[in-house]
Amino acid sequence: LARDVKIQVAFDPASVASYRLIGYENRAVADNKFRDNKTDGGEVGAGHEVTALYEVQLARRPRNSQLASVTVRWKEPNQRTVNEITESAKFDSRAARFESVRPELQLAVVASRFGEMVKGTSYAEETSWDELQSLASRVARSLPNEESRELVDLISRARNLSEGYEYWHASEDDGDDYNY
Repeated sequence: LARDVKIQVAFDPASVASYRLIGYENRAVADNKFRDNKTDGGEVGAGHEVTALYEVQLARRPRNSQLASVTVRWKEPNQRTVNEITESAKFDSRAARFESVRPELQLAVVASRFGEMVKGTSYAEETSWDELQSLASRVARSLPNEESRELVDLISRARNLSEGYEYWHASEDDGDDYNY
């Protein structure tokens, strides 16, 4: 349970060639405002956790295993003092496999990819609806909760709508005239 939570991730340029934060664009805090206690952060309620996803492109020849330093600032619910910790995020080849990470993180990754596909961004071009449906179903089996079941259902619905749109769009390109 915390208030005014702020997280700053500083990637090591010797290990990371590029990165992209997925989501949270509307919650970005400028680096020079990170330690400004007048700048509001987010709230984290009891029993909740926050997941920030980054897409990371490693450097060709990383010089070390440190990818980034992660700093978290927060206030306890009934206090005015600010707490801060900084930890290193290191590359671990065992955690590089999607199947080896916690099911909650897998769910977040599948949900973010789903969002990219619905928006039609270039980041989702390599993913098919079949692949996404398969991943979501596998996550739902290992994490049988309402959120994972709902995501499987949403992906199925979007997939069906997408197939209908593709069929309609192809028919439109064939010059067929429809009277609606």
